[in-house]
Amino acid sequence: RELPRIEGLQEGRVVTRFAPEPNGYLHIGHALTALINYYYRKTYGGVFWLRFEDTNPRKEKIEFYEAIEEDLKWLGIRWDKRKCNSEDMPLYYEYARKLISNRHAYVCECELEKIRKYRLLGKECKCRTLSPEDHLEKFEKMLEGAYREGEATIRLRGDMSSPNTTLRDPVIFRIIEAEHPIQGDKYIVWPTYDYACSIQDGLCRITHVLRSAEFEIRTELQNMIRELLGLPNPIIVHYSRFNVKGTPTSKREITRLIDEGIVKGWDDPRLVTLRALRRRGILPKTIEDLMYQIGLSKANPIIDWKLLTGLNRKNVDKIANRYFAVINPILLEVENAPEREISLPIHPDKPEEKVRKFTVGDQFYISALDAKGLKRGEEIRLKDLYNIKIVDFRDSVVRGVFVDFKRLLKKKIQWVPIDQAIKLKVYVPMELIDEHGNIVRESMKTEYGYVESNVTREKVGNIVQFERYGFCRLEKISKENVEAVYAHD
Repeated sequence: RELPRIEGLQEGRVVTRFAPEPNGYLHIGHALTALINYYYRKTYGGVFWLRFEDTNPRKEKIEFYEAIEEDLKWLGIRWDKRKCNSEDMPLYYEYARKLISNRHAYVCECELEKIRKYRLLGKECKCRTLSPEDHLEKFEKMLEGAYREGEATIRLRGDMSSPNTTLRDPVIFRIIEAEHPIQGDKYIVWPTYDYACSIQDGLCRITHVLRSAEFEIRTELQNMIRELLGLPNPIIVHYSRFNVKGTPTSKREITRLIDEGIVKGWDDPRLVTLRALRRRGILPKTIEDLMYQIGLSKANPIIDWKLLTGLNRKNVDKIANRYFAVINPILLEVENAPEREISLPIHPDKPEEKVRKFTVGDQFYISALDAKGLKRGEEIRLKDLYNIKIVDFRDSVVRGVFVDFKRLLKKKIQWVPIDQAIKLKVYVPMELIDEHGNIVRESMKTEYGYVESNVTREKVGNIVQFERYGFCRLEKISKENVEAVYAHD
């Protein structure tokens, strides 16, 4: 499996990066971008940077730096170099002085609303006409704290008539009076994303930037900044933004859902944050498989649960141990049932490796759904055990009689011996957004039942298959009860 070869690749000299802002948890779109950039470094050799775009102190939080690193490690990504954009504040200031001195930037004292209006109209403000010396003096005053937030910005002298609105004298520095999680209160004049990112891609000698198409409009501006500062431009490849169906990816929207109590946190299994996918039992390899399937497509690929779970099923089926579980249990009593001990494989592909042992008597739990389909006089098979004939239904109890061991009937039902049954609670996530774009408040179902006690040998976080029910990730395990999150069938 491979992604397409792109221009400018030299063996051992490929330098790529993943540059998240530490203001939230990574979701599947971030993961795909990280994996794509990591793929080219890993395949052709070179350097992969993890670079935090952390120049907005009001949004960044230390917990997100740590969470992003944890999530990338879970994906199997190992960066060669790591840095934070906020480490280079003095350098950004030196470059700003250079731009101002060369008439490529100026201090603007216009209100933000006026800046927006004039940019929309393509109109220059009076601040633009002052001398470089005046602007340098104002810049130093900004650094000294003579201006308050919103009173002054630094703008790049672009082209106010450009059809690309990002080139219409964009703001490259603004005052933010907030404490930074790493730099503290050392700085108040902070570079914008385009300015810091452009410089860092040059400083890090990034050879290839692979990113989604919403950044395409910013390419001309970022190249312009680098060229004015004498920094090299990388080769930039854009692909379609990954659209996720049935769940939000916007930080603002997810935060609102959490605040309103509709979802329980950033790891709620209805979401597609990496924390949520991990909790649901989606494997890192599945996300990598998705990367290969979508590739560098420009066809607006839609990611939905059906696609994701289809890929995941192929991966978890190879590793998930099998156990019997019944949901909405009904008691089954079997007359003339022989007491016996049986051993069943823990995985069909590894019959010799480990077994699950049962001591069975005459009482079992079966699911209400299976019980509903039974008829008096019907012969069925208790899966992997023996055949019985249904004789009666009374007081929420199904009664049967033992028939034999050997006949293999087509109709099989799941069972859990009453003496080896542990209470089971399963959280079943459903789509959070319906086909009309509305939030589905009741999109998490809880199901109850029993599971065989052999499951207590597993570890929290393991993915198992409850036969004829589905794959689940175990969340809590004790001798009395088990909790799990349903992944898919």
